[in-house]
Parts: sequence; C-alpha cells; structure tokens
Amino acid sequence: MKRSFLFLLPVLALASCSWFESGSEQPLLSGVPAGCPQVAVIRDLSVYQNPPAANENSLVMTARMGNIRGGCMANSGGVNVDATMDVVAMKGARSNSTHASIPFFVSVLDPHDDVVSKKVYEIPVDFENGATETRVSTPINPQFDIKPGDSGESYRVLIGFHLNPAQIDANTRFFNGNVMRPAAP
Repeated sequence: MKRSFLFLLPVLALASCSWFESGSEQPLLSGVPAGCPQVAVIRDLSVYQNPPAANENSLVMTARMGNIRGGCMANSGGVNVDATMDVVAMKGARSNSTHASIPFFVSVLDPHDDVVSKKVYEIPVDFENGATETRVSTPINPQFDIKPGDSGESYRVLIGFHLNPAQIDANTRFFNGNVMRPAAP
C-alpha cells in the first residue's frame, strides 16, 4: 500500500492540503464529533484540466472540487465518513461533448501517513441544454478500521482528482509557480 502513496508524496511534501482555497488542512466541520478524521482536498490535485495547458483556447474541459460537508460516525472499532463534495465543471472552447467522466480518488492515511485505502471513482458530468458549466455533488463515504491504540482523529481522508503527470505539473505551476518532477525510482 505504501507504494501507491509514493506518487502522492511529492505533492504532499510541496503542497499544503486545503478545503477549497485555504492553505491548510482543516477538519470536515467545526465541532466534528470526537474520533472523526480530518477530511481535505489536496490543493494541487483540486483542479482538472483536459488537456493540461495554460492556453484556455485549447481546453476541452476544466473542473474544480471543493465544498466538502458532512460528518462521521466513529467508535472504538472504526470510522464511517458520510460527506458530500461538489465539483464545478466548465466546457472548454474545443468541446462539443455533452458528457464527461472525471476521475478522482479518496485515500485514507493512518497516523503514520501510511495509506490504509485508496479508491478511484468517476464523477459523471453532463452539460444539459447547451450549458457550458455544471455543478455535480458526489458522496464521499470511506469506511475504515482503527488500529488498536489509535483514534479516528489521528487519521486523514485525502481527496483529489486522479491526474496524469502533465496535469499535476500544470496544477503545480498554477498554484505555486513551480514544476514538480516525479521522484527517481
């Protein structure tokens, strides 16, 4: 499982995690019940561009995720997160399509930042009646066991678009003005 986390390591090292536009990781809601994990969008993975380009005339679609809301149920054996995330998608000048699917992932990290689980999902996006922008809400419902001696509060749920290296570089330039290079194997 650690291996699947390696591609995220540079992003996590260089980028702070945020909800939508703030610069730090924050709990899902203020007043979250004891035992619930932090839930955050990874800033550098919060924008989806196809293709990843600085020229908006070449874009087929762009999307942004955020506005996570919800809660969780936690007990000594595990945690069930019950949240919803919004995605706003805009058709680019080069798109005639009325439907797209955008890949995103939900990862659970333990107190040592080891990946407990990672699942990739697709968000279906429909542009109806000639619309060029749409908003989609999708559930975020990871469930995970807690290791003996740990608390759900010490776990993190990280969410981001499932991007290729070119898309990650484009996002890193957008957010930081830096280009992130993959770590040597």
